[in-house]
Amino acid sequence: MSMITIMTIFGYSVYLFQLQFSNQINPKYSSQSFVTEDKIDVNLNEGLVGFRYENSINLNLDDLQNQNNKNYLCSSNYLQGVNCFDFQQIQNNYTLTLSRKDNIASFTILFVYKYKEINSLKTQVPSNCASDIEIGNLIYNPYASLRLKLFASQIYTTSLQNQINYRNSALYLSQNQFSFYSYKTQKQITTLKNGYLFQQKQEHTLPIQYSQVSMLSNRQQFQQAIGQAEIAELAIQMDEIIQQIQYSTQQLQKYQLNVITNQLFQCVVEFQQELLHKR
Repeated sequence: MSMITIMTIFGYSVYLFQLQFSNQINPKYSSQSFVTEDKIDVNLNEGLVGFRYENSINLNLDDLQNQNNKNYLCSSNYLQGVNCFDFQQIQNNYTLTLSRKDNIASFTILFVYKYKEINSLKTQVPSNCASDIEIGNLIYNPYASLRLKLFASQIYTTSLQNQINYRNSALYLSQNQFSFYSYKTQKQITTLKNGYLFQQKQEHTLPIQYSQVSMLSNRQQFQQAIGQAEIAELAIQMDEIIQQIQYSTQQLQKYQLNVITNQLFQCVVEFQQELLHKR
C-alpha cells in the first residue's frame, strides 16, 4: 500500500475527529414521555411568564397610557415591552410544583381586573384611572387581546447549548364574561453524555411545552357566586407528563476511534510488508 493511501486515510481520520470535536456528527438519541406521580418542579424566575395587553395591532397599553396620560395597566417590567411577575423575593425558596403522591401543587395565577374594581386581593385603586367606558372600549375592540409569552427551553445537539424561547398565546376577553385559562407546562429532562476518551454527564431540567384548557361563564353570576370581581384568571401549573431526552456522543466516538486505529494499524503493517518484500 502506497504512502498516498496512508496519508489519505490519515487525512480522512483527522476530518472525522474534527467533526466529533465540533459536534457535527449526529449523536445517539432517545426520547420518551411518561406520566409520574412523583414530585415535579421548575424554578420560578421573572422570565417564566410574560404578558401584555394589546389594544390594536402592534400597539399595547403602555403606548396608549403614554398617549392619553391615563393608567390602564399596573406593570412591573423586567423584559422590554413585556410585563412579568416579580419572583425576586421568593424564587430561592419556591418552585412551580406538582406531586400527586404527596397531594401538593403550586400555581402562578394572573388576575385581570377593571382598574377601579377592588376585592380581598386588589384592595387599592390607582390614581388617574381610565373610565369604565374607555376600558370597555378596549375589551370590546376586535383587535385587542391579552398576549402571553411562556418560557420554554431546549438543548441544541450541534452546539450543546441551552436555547431559550417563548411559546406565544393570544387570549380574547369579554366585559360580560368571566374567562378562566389554565396552562400546564411539561418538564423536559435532557441528559447529555459527551467526551472524547472520558465521559462527562450533564443534566438540564427546563419547561418545554404547554397545554391549554379554557372555561367561560357569565361574569355577573360568577361575581355573585364567588364574590370576586376579576374579568379573567390565568393559572400556570405543572403537568404530570415528563419528557425525557438523552443525547450520547461517547459511543460514536469510541466506535470511530476503533475504526480509525484499525485502519491506520492495517495500513502501517501492509506498508512495512511492502518495504520488506522490495528488499
